[in-house]
Amino acid sequence: MATFYDRMIALEIDNSWQKEDEGYREFVKNDLQKIISKIKNSSSDRETASYCETAIEFLNIRYLSYALIFFDKYGLIHFYTQKICGINYKYKKGLCKKDIFAAYEKELAYVNKKAPIKNEQKNLNPSIFERLDKFTTIEERQAHIHELKNNYENSLRLTEQENSYNNFIMDRENGLYRVLENALYKYDGKKFILEYNPLNINFECIKEFCDKYGIVIKMIERGEKISKDYLPNVKTLADIRNLFNCFLAELQLIERFSKTKEELWEEHNEFVTNNKEWLEERTASR
Repeated sequence: MATFYDRMIALEIDNSWQKEDEGYREFVKNDLQKIISKIKNSSSDRETASYCETAIEFLNIRYLSYALIFFDKYGLIHFYTQKICGINYKYKKGLCKKDIFAAYEKELAYVNKKAPIKNEQKNLNPSIFERLDKFTTIEERQAHIHELKNNYENSLRLTEQENSYNNFIMDRENGLYRVLENALYKYDGKKFILEYNPLNINFECIKEFCDKYGIVIKMIERGEKISKDYLPNVKTLADIRNLFNCFLAELQLIERFSKTKEELWEEHNEFVTNNKEWLEERTASR
């Protein structure tokens, strides 16, 4: 998965992310408050800035771009990458949690069309040269541009890998769910074996899932049309249930960051409607 530094590099290279689209407005309405609520109170502006970094470091690239728009727009804190320090930032003198929530209230009013945007607010789509204003010499600017170019390929690779993994989890027909379902169907009570077409499914995606949830995986066979992997620690029905629970946890985590509250609530209501009898039986059995 792409690191915070890699996502920041990708955003610095491609400023098309930095725009107030409909997704940004929904982000302010539904998600921004939860993110900034993680920022702790502090008497130090530097410490407050550090808490801001902690609050956004695990956001996916789209939500991260929206958070950066917000912090930049109100002059609260500007995040940028540096070769030596990794992630660095410039922050408003005396920055505190109260400033951040005051800005949030203004932005929420704006996206809800209750207040006009002020003309003096800074440009949200700065050119690469404007973003280089923090460097004082041509040599420093050239070095930074060179660093961006060197990191671009690796950042793009990590972004593609992240998308590939997310698709692998979310694709119910040809992704992880189908691999686990087929393995359960063929389970002989001795070995839980994953079989899949390597042309359609990347082993690295399976390994990433297993590594994330502490599931031991061993290769058995590699072929042009079929590959097999063995999960030695999956031996009982409880182990199999846990395996599917890990899949569901990963699916929910990914969907949580790719869908709005309204979409998730609609899916919840649809599930309750379609599974009413099962839910009633489950409630009665408790």
